[in-house]
Amino acid sequence: MSSIVNTSEVFPVLRAASIAGQPVRQALDFLTGAIPEHCRPRHKGERGEHTRFTIFGLAGLLSHPRFFHHTGVAEAAAWCVGWLEDHQADHGWPEVLGLDDTSLHQTALAVQGLAQLRDSLHAFGPGLVLPGGVETSSLLERAEPRR
Repeated sequence: MSSIVNTSEVFPVLRAASIAGQPVRQALDFLTGAIPEHCRPRHKGERGEHTRFTIFGLAGLLSHPRFFHHTGVAEAAAWCVGWLEDHQADHGWPEVLGLDDTSLHQTALAVQGLAQLRDSLHAFGPGLVLPGGVETSSLLERAEPRR
């Protein structure tokens, strides 16, 4: 079975080997469909509403910024931001939804992913409409830390 986590972990290896093109596009295609599918509510014991799927998925989507214009990537990143907005508990995120306490590890990874997204969006500039109608300024505003 394909994995969001494993797919996202392969991106740095592809970058280090100077591999891009079709392998990256195929991996991004997998992520754009798998992230919302893996993160939907499931029966106890199955994959489901685990923060790591969203975080690793976002990291994978952002691993090759020049591919951010690839079909579905901006929309999937916006979906991840929305998921993180909806599931933040206090000042962090739990490992699994429904737990009362937040995970320092998951929260650190979420903050890192959101910071990477902000950096990428700043590089694109304000007011840019990405494929799927995602607008950089709007997504940047949503990815900013809550005060």
